[in-house]
Amino acid sequence: MADSHNLIVAVLVKQALRQPLSAAESRLLEEWQSRSPEHRELPGQLRDAEWREAHRKEIHETPSEAMWENISRHIRQAGESNELEQKQRAVPMAGRDRIKRIGLVAASILILVLIGGVFRQRMKQDPGIAAADKKSPELAVVARKNDSSALLLLPDGRILDLNTFHPGEPVLKENDGVLMRTDGGMAYTGGGKYAWHELSIGSKAVQPFRVDFPGGTTVWLDHASRIGYCAGLWNGPDPMVDGKAFFEIKRDSLFRPLRIRTVSGVSIDVLGTIFSVNSAGGARASEVELYDGSVRVKSHEDSVTVRPGNVAVIHEGMGPQLVRMDGVRAMPVWMRPKTTDPYFEFENTSLSAALHEVARWYLVRLANPYRVKGIPITGKLPRSQPLDNTLRALERVQSGHVFLQHRADTIYIISGDAGGP
Repeated sequence: MADSHNLIVAVLVKQALRQPLSAAESRLLEEWQSRSPEHRELPGQLRDAEWREAHRKEIHETPSEAMWENISRHIRQAGESNELEQKQRAVPMAGRDRIKRIGLVAASILILVLIGGVFRQRMKQDPGIAAADKKSPELAVVARKNDSSALLLLPDGRILDLNTFHPGEPVLKENDGVLMRTDGGMAYTGGGKYAWHELSIGSKAVQPFRVDFPGGTTVWLDHASRIGYCAGLWNGPDPMVDGKAFFEIKRDSLFRPLRIRTVSGVSIDVLGTIFSVNSAGGARASEVELYDGSVRVKSHEDSVTVRPGNVAVIHEGMGPQLVRMDGVRAMPVWMRPKTTDPYFEFENTSLSAALHEVARWYLVRLANPYRVKGIPITGKLPRSQPLDNTLRALERVQSGHVFLQHRADTIYIISGDAGGP
């Protein structure tokens, strides 16, 4: 798991030394810098000798020689820039190599500390990081009496029927953590170290089941699907999926990638990402659709990097292949509410609630940057009409106080005071 961190370290070191980057390295750097203002500023700061010295003094531990070798194998032997060569012409060859090595080691140490990547030391302090490499348990087969139920299998063998709990009711207390039933799913709260849980949804369930994890990650599970996990996600065996699941992964504060496995042998490495998995045991093909961020999909020792708008298709006995998604959307088609009603029906429904229903039907996201409340909605609108027609109808109810913009895969709620479209 340290491998991806070492790769960005290598790219940052190369840029700090003004070595040319490959196209793949440039894309990796661009994606990494987009994560925060601090990331955007770091490459320039690394070239500042005074800044490097000030931060170097804060470092008390250095990576082992083995860690240096792991870092250095990612650094391509590209030629230095003309400017760097001119500065080094007067330096004897042996001394030049020594200076280059010292500079790379110092820069690597600094970057590793700054991005939380000194894994060897951290693993000794936090066994949860090492635990994430443990093999995922096999998912159990749970006998069912009610095929629409959501069943939670606990480590002691107990099975909880989550449909028997009311929203807001606690389902389980475990090591200072609490599992609460929510409207449409369940949520883990607190800092408890949860054990391995397995959730299975019956084949006749009407709506996807939502699971909220500590830290902001959310997973939806479709009917006839199963998932095994520890609520800490990174602090236990890799989550295991059988069937259809939709993930909104919140980026880990230590930038640890999360590996998700499927019963069909596919592994997916993610940071902060939105994607879906369709990979049932016994199926001839699996699919990973990406809506935001990027993921690495591996099967049969072959792997591909998936970008938004692409789908990784894995046929039985083969490695993953990339294909274009059929249209732009923010979630899988099975996330659409299951209904035979041809109309949206609203009765004094808040604008936000109405638009959430509309967004799920049209498979797009909803953004409300100004936290606009708007006017409650009452009436019926056909589900069959284009999304923009539905938005214009809802705008007319708002009488100019709210404007609704549809851009790419998102509906934006804009206050009329903000100037409209």
